[in-house]
Amino acid sequence: MARETPYDVAERPQAYVLSLKKEPSNQCRRIIILKPKGFTANSIDELSSHPEAQEATVEIKGAARAANIDYSLIEMAGKKQKDALYDFADAAKEMRDSMFEKEPDTVESIYSMDPLVSLPALITLLNIEEKGKHEQCTVYALILKIAKKRPELALRLLKKAEKDKVAPLYYLEELIKKVNMALSCHTGFDY
Repeated sequence: MARETPYDVAERPQAYVLSLKKEPSNQCRRIIILKPKGFTANSIDELSSHPEAQEATVEIKGAARAANIDYSLIEMAGKKQKDALYDFADAAKEMRDSMFEKEPDTVESIYSMDPLVSLPALITLLNIEEKGKHEQCTVYALILKIAKKRPELALRLLKKAEKDKVAPLYYLEELIKKVNMALSCHTGFDY
């Protein structure tokens, strides 16, 4: 016999929405669980699945470790950039460090991208699930490579990510330390 729960689950194209079966009449509260590369509306180009809503407050409560990648940062990029970022994420999971030799075009497409697009997405990709095969190190290496050409921007974005706790602090602190050192010495990076 199925256990009765106090909530209903609605499945959207890229999310699950949990709502209380009995909720107050003056508010509407939802828990939204995004699927990988997910969004809350009915389609990626729809701003909201509830146009009648006049305002909403979103509070991020947390995420599962393996799904803590903010895909919205990737989804905001142009189609070509978005495809390149997803290709990089997939290759980093599968090939790890060897992708620099096996997929140089994928790496180059991210490296040549506007750092205002690539760096925030790469920073959140530091949340790739760790399987003991240097998945995060691959992302880390590309962040450093981009930081070498735009150190001030990289430092600003890394410090914001550290403040907002959007990626593992260990990696952010190490990246910040390396970029700071390179800026203060004007010697470049020591990988």
